[in-house]
Amino acid sequence: MPGTLDKAFGIQQQYELGQFMRRRYSYFLSVVYKRSEASTGSGREDVSKDVDRTSWICEKLNLVHLEIYVQSTDCDQTLMSAQATLAGLYPPTQGHIWNPRILWQPIPVHTVPLSHDNHATTIVALQMALHVFNGKLPPYSACHFFELYEEKNGQYTIEMYYRNNTLRDPHPLTLPGCSFRCPLERFTHLVSPVLIQHWTRECRIQDIK
Repeated sequence: MPGTLDKAFGIQQQYELGQFMRRRYSYFLSVVYKRSEASTGSGREDVSKDVDRTSWICEKLNLVHLEIYVQSTDCDQTLMSAQATLAGLYPPTQGHIWNPRILWQPIPVHTVPLSHDNHATTIVALQMALHVFNGKLPPYSACHFFELYEEKNGQYTIEMYYRNNTLRDPHPLTLPGCSFRCPLERFTHLVSPVLIQHWTRECRIQDIK
């Protein structure tokens, strides 16, 4: 049916993406999904130019307490994609299997109003803004990763990867004007021309209840 996730291909691709993320971030994610009351905030505060962007970003991410927060546009395809990915990311373990015939556990997927549901367009727009687009249409279940690291000196760096092939490791991406392992301060400075400074005014959005 048009607009839904293909059972034979799409669901498997998203499930494998979840498995890949489980392998890659096994040191970071708990084996069992943990509910958290932590909040990243509304994400719509106005960021003044005199505010330390590094501190603001780290505060909003709430890195210490929030393990995972899943968000999707409110349409069938993206919601199904999120659920299939989570099935691969958090397979139920012994003691958390609620039905031996259903090796799956429910995990919250938070929705936002539907603005667009074209996955390829989203990735292309992101990569064009970052000047790392390769000129090719992203395949289904392609994923652009941002990884934040804390270095031994206490400073933060960002690495980017692009996974567009299930049979290969993700491609490392380098933001023009910076090294592959880009200091967070430098990264935020380079992308500042495409960052939204005033969410409410520029996006004309209201708080989602």
